[in-house]
Amino acid sequence: MRILDIGYKSLQGTALSLGNFALVLLAIELNYGKPAHEFERIWEGSLIGVQDSDSLDYHVWRIYPENRRGPTVVVVSVNPKHFNHNDMVALASKFNSLFAGMKRLRVGLLDDADTARLFVEGRVNYPTYERAERGRYYLDRAACKEFIQFSAKRGKPRETVRFNCQRRQR
Repeated sequence: MRILDIGYKSLQGTALSLGNFALVLLAIELNYGKPAHEFERIWEGSLIGVQDSDSLDYHVWRIYPENRRGPTVVVVSVNPKHFNHNDMVALASKFNSLFAGMKRLRVGLLDDADTARLFVEGRVNYPTYERAERGRYYLDRAACKEFIQFSAKRGKPRETVRFNCQRRQR
């Protein structure tokens, strides 16, 4: 009986690993021919949730790849304490390097992880998403435009910080 329990737990772990692998493959398939290593790097570092050396804790919930109609769209939840000027500038820099292989990027910054998760699962509507969205990060490498908008408190006006993209290019 004990051997079966161990086997069952091992199978559960294997199934979870295979499920995560299938999600990575799905993301690669949806990328319409971009190199697989881009999504592998993003998967490893961000879909699990991140707390980096500067204590910026955020979670990337979903990456919708760029298509003919628009840029790559990313849904991210951020701890509400980070909606301040310094942390948002650091987060913009993090996104610029994390998504270095993407030409056009739009990131929705939500202050509620549950709303972000439910939105990407299709269980809440867009007005609910908008109420939790406290900021946006936008990057267009071809047009040399990069900025982040955020609100220190829900319902308050947004601050916009523009970056000189020439300085950030490698």
